[in-house]
Amino acid sequence: MAVWFHVTTGKGNNPGSGWAPGECIWSPSINKKGRIAHYGIMREVQSHDKIVICVNGDVRGTAFVSKTCREETKGPPDPGAWAYARSYFRIDLSEYGVFRSSVRLSDVAKLFKQDIRREMLSIGPTYYLFSWYPASEFYPGGKLVLGQGRFLARGTPVLMESVKQCLDKEDQAGLDWTDDA
Repeated sequence: MAVWFHVTTGKGNNPGSGWAPGECIWSPSINKKGRIAHYGIMREVQSHDKIVICVNGDVRGTAFVSKTCREETKGPPDPGAWAYARSYFRIDLSEYGVFRSSVRLSDVAKLFKQDIRREMLSIGPTYYLFSWYPASEFYPGGKLVLGQGRFLARGTPVLMESVKQCLDKEDQAGLDWTDDA
């Protein structure tokens, strides 16, 4: 079982619609230039993988993959900026459990900046949840930020442990995992 972070605004897709956070993960199947680009990561998610749901920058809970990625012509009720798409990738989720507490991803980045940076340098994942801005006049010590366009990213040992340490004890069990992928 792999663990993934799903980052969304959840805007326009209300709970119970089948398209809300915790119910599914969706994306256009191609970008405006006609390329799969980073949307192809949807095909890497397997049945029973754990999904850490993040809405508006908050870690909210976890769910499990019940149906792997498929392409559909019917899209979400409110696709927003992705209304151009003729088809969508969709992954169905089940067993959505909402945490009692939540943690901001920006707080995780601040608290565990050095640990996450070391992990990024050592394993170098293509679609890591965060991006590093090196030291500059704007960021004298460098800055760790949520990666632009990263709606889906593989969980890693340091990411999982960092988020887990920020949650209440009751919620920490929801992030127990082993990545068999």
